[in-house]
Amino acid sequence: MATSLSLLDKIKGDRSSERWHEFLECYSPMMDRWLRAHGIPEHDREEIVQDICAVMVRRLPDFERQREGSFRKWLRLTTVNCMRDFWKRSCKQARGNAESHVEDLINGLNDRSSSVSQLWEREHDQQLLAILLARIKPEFRSNTWSAFTMVALEQMAPEKVAENLGLTTNAVFVAKSKVMKRMREEGQGLLDP
Repeated sequence: MATSLSLLDKIKGDRSSERWHEFLECYSPMMDRWLRAHGIPEHDREEIVQDICAVMVRRLPDFERQREGSFRKWLRLTTVNCMRDFWKRSCKQARGNAESHVEDLINGLNDRSSSVSQLWEREHDQQLLAILLARIKPEFRSNTWSAFTMVALEQMAPEKVAENLGLTTNAVFVAKSKVMKRMREEGQGLLDP
């Protein structure tokens, strides 16, 4: 999933907009979770995420999308640079293994083919999907949502889902179709088509 050009264009033009807040709500928790998963202490994570957000506020107006995924790459490299800057200015006495770990993490993020970088890509997509699903879920009845999640997300056979929910197989396909349609509509403002 790529970040929507329309969302980027809207926040580039108006940093005080609701979209900018939406953007930060989307990306700040993702960056924090990613740093936490890689062993960065909470007080360091908060400062690094704050640094990344400050860079985004300053530099996003100049960002030009080159191809699909270029914003994600830009964000990943911004994270690398903010981590590197933080670590350099940090006055920690007992770096030892922590320094080596952070350097390995920074180097992994900097290399697009590394497992660390690929993990970043997957987590980016999962975060955007989770936000999108949370937005539209309240619009659907329980059975419709269950049918969609079982078929589309859990990859259960439609016949089995129909049996479990007391629906026809056709009703399961209709439920999936309705949710997917609404997800595409909602995603227009958040994701590239």
